[in-house]
Amino acid sequence: REEYSKITGFAYVGGACVVNKRLEKVNSVAIIEDTGGFSGIIVAAHEVGHLLGAVHDGSPPPTYLGGPGAERCRWEDGYIMSDLRHTEKGFRWSPCSISSFHHFLNGETATCLYNSPHEDESLPRVLPGKLLSLDAQCRRDRGTSACFKDERVCAQLFCFDSGSGYCVAYRPAAEGSPCGDGQTCNSGRCIVEHENIIPDYSQHTVSYLRRSDETDDYEPFNLTSTRSINDLRSINGGPFIPSTTPSSTMAYAPLVTSSPPAAAALFTSESPKTAPFAPEHGGLSCVDTMAMCPSLVARYSHIYCGTNYLTKTCCASARHCPS
Repeated sequence: REEYSKITGFAYVGGACVVNKRLEKVNSVAIIEDTGGFSGIIVAAHEVGHLLGAVHDGSPPPTYLGGPGAERCRWEDGYIMSDLRHTEKGFRWSPCSISSFHHFLNGETATCLYNSPHEDESLPRVLPGKLLSLDAQCRRDRGTSACFKDERVCAQLFCFDSGSGYCVAYRPAAEGSPCGDGQTCNSGRCIVEHENIIPDYSQHTVSYLRRSDETDDYEPFNLTSTRSINDLRSINGGPFIPSTTPSSTMAYAPLVTSSPPAAAALFTSESPKTAPFAPEHGGLSCVDTMAMCPSLVARYSHIYCGTNYLTKTCCASARHCPS
């Protein structure tokens, strides 16, 4: 039970539309946990990506599903199919995910997705950030308040953690949340608010992918979770793919107070594919993993500059440290 305490989502890779009769269960579902503060929105997108055939960035395709996989897209780039979503890329699909969607949707297994949708009741078209304040979102998540209320919340909502004394973030503020100066969050960016209504696409459902003549005869069985279950085997002999959607992949930031805080640390509970953020390949991987890195260097360079923490977590901003 403790192994699953930090799991926030489950889904079968390529499971949309598939009923696995041999196992007597439906594969075309995902399970999402939400605290009531919209913490499950990005997780839901991640799990739907699995259902539509996308694996985690950096991973090969499942043998039963085929397709392009995602080995050419780096986990560290922080798109939706990673759990290192610390920038606005966390609101977008990687090129590998998009290729996987094309592969899956052009297969015979995706037949049910081409039906005519219907609605029993229309949903409100109001952005969720208009329904709960930043403090309210943090209270639902951690029982505390928001540390910052500026543009940083659009990429990462930092909530005060009473246990550690740090500000902790593991997801962005909900779309439409205020981010200062009358602006609101939109896809990871803080922009001038034009309207707070979600566009209604329900009357414009168009099948834009050309169906292929190829058929895929398989039964998806891979359940994505945070468990490491390499030793398990499915009923039809294939290996389970260990993957993660943890609630505990968090970035830590010091609470801004009148006196500089002690050094913080970056913590990822289960990310076996995560590599340290250090300059390599000509500096291509030297990126900031937190939106607050520039201000961290600007305000507390005398504490953080020269530390291993800053080099790994705020590699790009660390270049601006005083020599």
